[in-house]
Amino acid sequence: MLALVGPNGSGKTTLLRILSGSLRPDAGDVTAGGTALTHLGRRHVARTIAVVPQHTDPSLLFSVADLVAMGRSPYVSLLGSLTAEDRRAVAAALRATEIEHLAGKRFADLSGGEQQRAALATALAQATPFLLLDEPTVHLDLHHQHRLLELLSRLRQERDLGVLAVMHDLNLAALYFDHIAVLGGGRLLEAGPPDAVLRSGALRVFDAPLVTLAHPENGRLQVLLDRD
Repeated sequence: MLALVGPNGSGKTTLLRILSGSLRPDAGDVTAGGTALTHLGRRHVARTIAVVPQHTDPSLLFSVADLVAMGRSPYVSLLGSLTAEDRRAVAAALRATEIEHLAGKRFADLSGGEQQRAALATALAQATPFLLLDEPTVHLDLHHQHRLLELLSRLRQERDLGVLAVMHDLNLAALYFDHIAVLGGGRLLEAGPPDAVLRSGALRVFDAPLVTLAHPENGRLQVLLDRD
């Protein structure tokens, strides 16, 4: 699990779009299994990489169950219908994100946090080896921040899932992620285990008075904002 952090405008979302294949890089390639994404069909890419965007159109009139079922589209033929395997994947995604009770509700009628979990469920139903998330905790309360990040950590092990998430909360990044990468001005400034990155001085890119200290329970470094 890799957390991508950096100040606003540092290039985090742009990098995420390049990694997902939705934006072509000016130079170089993004490869999956040794093949550039630009040489793979859209269906193949969709079976390899799932994306949870920062914002999903809040006015969508689909039910939650129908929206999550769209995550199975890379596996369904143009005129085909969901198979039993597809329906099991949808049910498992709803259960994993704790929104089974919302399956019949319209997406537009959900709270921001519920919509975020529905978007994650759609990506999980896609059953890809890589998952990219753009600020996945931004609309979630503390309970669901914890549940979502614990879920991602568990899926990383159970499914051998590769997770990259743009994160603004440095403390959550330090607690839950194996590695942190710091971007600044469109460049990679530092990358490595959380404690090493937080000690490296790379956080100067935020141009804010910061203090680091050890978490009282697990010893992981945490970041506090200080007063000038």
